[in-house]
Amino acid sequence: MDKKDIGKTLALLVMATMVFAIFSGCIGEEKETPAPTTAAPTTSERAFMADPAVRKAIAYCFDYEATIKDIYNGYAIPLPGPIPKGFPCYESQYEYRYSLDLDKAEEILDAAGYTKNEDGYRFDGVPIRIYYNAGNEERAKMSMMLQGNLAKIGIVSQVMADSWPSLLHRMFKTTDWDLMYCGWAPDYIDPDNYIFSFCASADIGGDIYNTGWKNERVDELLTNAKFEPDLTKRCEMYREAWEIIIDDPAHIWACQPQHVHFEREWVHGYEYNPCILWRYYNYYKEAEETGTTVKNPDTIVRYTIGDAKNLDPADSYDTASWEIVTNVYDTLVTVKGSDAVTIEPDLATDWSVSEDGLVWTFHLRKGVKFSNGNDFTADDVVYSFDRVLTMNSPESGCAWILSQFLRVGDTVKVDDYTVELHLEKSFGITLPCLVTAVASIVDSDYVEAHGGVQADTENEFMKENPMGTGPYMLESWTRKQEIRLVKNPNYWGGWEGKHVSNVIIKIVEEPSTRILALKNGDADFADIPTANIEDVKDAPGVRMELAPSPNVTMLHIQTKPT
Repeated sequence: MDKKDIGKTLALLVMATMVFAIFSGCIGEEKETPAPTTAAPTTSERAFMADPAVRKAIAYCFDYEATIKDIYNGYAIPLPGPIPKGFPCYESQYEYRYSLDLDKAEEILDAAGYTKNEDGYRFDGVPIRIYYNAGNEERAKMSMMLQGNLAKIGIVSQVMADSWPSLLHRMFKTTDWDLMYCGWAPDYIDPDNYIFSFCASADIGGDIYNTGWKNERVDELLTNAKFEPDLTKRCEMYREAWEIIIDDPAHIWACQPQHVHFEREWVHGYEYNPCILWRYYNYYKEAEETGTTVKNPDTIVRYTIGDAKNLDPADSYDTASWEIVTNVYDTLVTVKGSDAVTIEPDLATDWSVSEDGLVWTFHLRKGVKFSNGNDFTADDVVYSFDRVLTMNSPESGCAWILSQFLRVGDTVKVDDYTVELHLEKSFGITLPCLVTAVASIVDSDYVEAHGGVQADTENEFMKENPMGTGPYMLESWTRKQEIRLVKNPNYWGGWEGKHVSNVIIKIVEEPSTRILALKNGDADFADIPTANIEDVKDAPGVRMELAPSPNVTMLHIQTKPT
């Protein structure tokens, strides 16, 4: 997006436990395993998470095969490391893998001195906290399965569900967690976007998931690979880095799920693109058969599991938020249809780069207006990029996408409809980075009228009041319930042809409600758990699409928990 048969007795016991948990309503609540420790653990009590031996043992407790076979129902493939299948350098990590091996896990812990106490607990019963986002059935089941395996080797754990915005806050802004499930959809199609983002340290702009992990040699290798034009040499660097990473894990590479998409048959125009998931402007509703009544023909309704967190493109960095940002704002360049590689014009009509790769020149589209009627010019491009770098994404950390190759002042206005990017060194993935939501163009006058730009500081107004040149405007946002978009009458792309004027995104954590809404036509799109695919795929009026995906699912390990 981001990869022996199972022992039958173990699998049956684990799955039976999971089924009981689901039907008794305990998934989504904190799971407490009896333990001698009842008070909140101190930082010193959690020091064991900093030990690579503990993290390796946890990696041997994860059931990779059952995850794909029983939880994703086969709609996923193994993920040997951070680079997904289909990307260059994927093979450089393949022979280095963990597998479920509880004996090996116990051997590692015993050798490291983490033996069981008289009550049968390791770490004196201090629980390992496992978090996942509420409503995600696959991650709920993975959490329960891991909890069962940890218990078998004397490790107490607690499984906790959290809302998507709360989960992101916990991950990005605190170290108050031990294990946390999260997925990754690519910002740009390059292996750097995975291995650097996950495995480089925060000191150089990596460690997106705030694990606290750092290795100086890995930082050196991944930085050099970022600017290495020779793919063979890049892969060699990744391989050396991977040999270090695998022996000191801060992530468990769960699987690489397929893209499974459900929609009503009256919806047309959807194409899966991992870089820009939802292009509502391209969709329309029309009955395929005479006599079929289309519900809400001028409105797309989507049922999803997680609310947006932050709608300021300079500081939003999650799928739910980017869904809104990419429909309200535009970027200089974009990708279209299902092609995530070919760079197409957006607010820039054409561009060129100097022979040394240090100066990029963009000619801008004329006659474009923001949804408030203000004109779009080169001043807005300069302001937008410098704003991202100055704010430095205090909440999400997304500024790294631009700060890899830009500094404040590197974006230069040539005239009202021409800008240049002056790079310190050639950067081969400049254009793919400019496709991402963080490179969205804001109205400089609008932002200045509502808080302006302050270094390392969020703009609270822009988080909830986006305003761009894109096809839609934010009409309303009821937190944890729904987001409504309405068409932007000033959109430069125009409204001739087939488009919907309204978009309603409903946040519904309960899977059965999403399934019912899709089946009865209240939802045009709905997020369906893999466990329910077989029940939904042949429903009357419903269409299912499958596609290979570069998205990955991981379990992140906090190496410096509090």
